[in-house]
Amino acid sequence: MSLPIHVDEYSGHTANQRPRSFTLDEGVYEVAAVLDQWYEPSATYFKVQTTEGKVYLLRYAGQADEWTLQSGFDGDELLQRPGIEIVTVGPEALRRAENVGRFTTGQKRFLEFHRDMVLLKAARQD
Repeated sequence: MSLPIHVDEYSGHTANQRPRSFTLDEGVYEVAAVLDQWYEPSATYFKVQTTEGKVYLLRYAGQADEWTLQSGFDGDELLQRPGIEIVTVGPEALRRAENVGRFTTGQKRFLEFHRDMVLLKAARQD
């Protein structure tokens, strides 16, 4: 699932080097740290932590010059907007998908991120 967002980015020696903040609807989320970053042929992914301590996965598609929020991780309130349907996948299904072996490194990191999200939500419910 992805949601279009506006991102204020730091551009050093290259454009869109890293996100500094992002806006979804009327909310502005300041990025305190980039926890991880990886590349795929069509996009760059940023796992970021906001100043509120929440973790999000952002995707930048360079050719389209488009930023999207890929996951809410700790920010379930972002995913509770009208018109958003959440489909959950159990940890076992994610493990099976990871073991297929036909994924790029970026895709595997994306799957690991979502596996961690499922496990964190399960732990919170206990």
